[in-house]
Formats: sequence, C-alpha cells, structure tokens
Amino acid sequence: MELLPKLRVIDTLQRLGVAYHFDEEIRAVLNSVTMEGQDVDRMDDAHLMTLLFRLLRQNKSPTSPGNQSQKTAYEKKFRNWQSAN
Repeated sequence: MELLPKLRVIDTLQRLGVAYHFDEEIRAVLNSVTMEGQDVDRMDDAHLMTLLFRLLRQNKSPTSPGNQSQKTAYEKKFRNWQSAN
C-alpha cells in the first residue's frame, strides 16, 4: 500500500477520536516511514509532505527540530520545499 492512503487512514482515525485503539499500528506505520525513507521521491506532493510532517509531530516522532543529525529525510525535504516557496 502506498504511503498517502496509510497517512490518510491515520489522520481520519485521529480526527474521529479512535486512534488510541490503534496506537501500536500507527506507531509501526510511522516508524517504518521514518526508518525506511519510503516514497522520498514523491515529496514533491505538498499534501503528502505536510500530512506526514504533522502526523510525525503529533505522534511524538523521535526527531528533534533543532538537531540536524536526527531529522528524517522527510523533514529535510519539507524544509527545502518550504524555503523554495
């Protein structure tokens, strides 16, 4: 399954207020994204990029905004995209 549909499901579960039932599954998806760097080529898609960035932040991703060495590929792409626009 592609990344965007997975992120949309996570977002919907959180908006409905039932995400706590799926904490382990959500963590597994977000951890696999940050560890494997899935779909880095698709980061031109602003919706995908912003949704992923928000979900990582809301789910307390182990990345730190002030530490360059800990940023994921997505955060780096987001910063590059943000500074270009």
